[in-house]
Amino acid sequence: MSEAEILSLVDVGLYKDAAAAIDSLSHPNKSLRVLRAHLEEHVGSITHARAAAEALLREGLPASDKARCYDVIARAAMSHGQVEPGLKAMRSALALAAQAQSPKLEARLLFSNAEAHLHWLNIERAAQEIPKLRRACLASGDSYSLIGLHTLLAEIQAKKGVAAAARLS
Repeated sequence: MSEAEILSLVDVGLYKDAAAAIDSLSHPNKSLRVLRAHLEEHVGSITHARAAAEALLREGLPASDKARCYDVIARAAMSHGQVEPGLKAMRSALALAAQAQSPKLEARLLFSNAEAHLHWLNIERAAQEIPKLRRACLASGDSYSLIGLHTLLAEIQAKKGVAAAARLS
């Protein structure tokens, strides 16, 4: 299966199929190995995803692939309660995405960052990230990031409503 076909599987959300396709390749290139680490976070073990991302960072990767690796590391750290190391890794991911000059990657990482803030920090920190995410979504035209923005906005509003109802009781 070609890299383009694997990427199309990811684009339609068939992560397990994309991971299996990468696994079936005898010598996947570095970008596909980075993608596989990202997919591992969703269809396998976040611990294995982090280990793969950390190993890939020791190889010569372009800024965009390094950014994706740091995103995996950040999310893995935060999911294990390591908030400060997770935030540091996310800052590295965002800086590398800016360096890579990829509006789509920046938008996706800003979405990942805002989502991480919402799930592992608090509503207010996540809400502070929304304007940057909105600008990045508009600049990139990336539908995935735009859908993520609206999902986050809905989740933030729902959580605020739950908190308001709790205070009234």
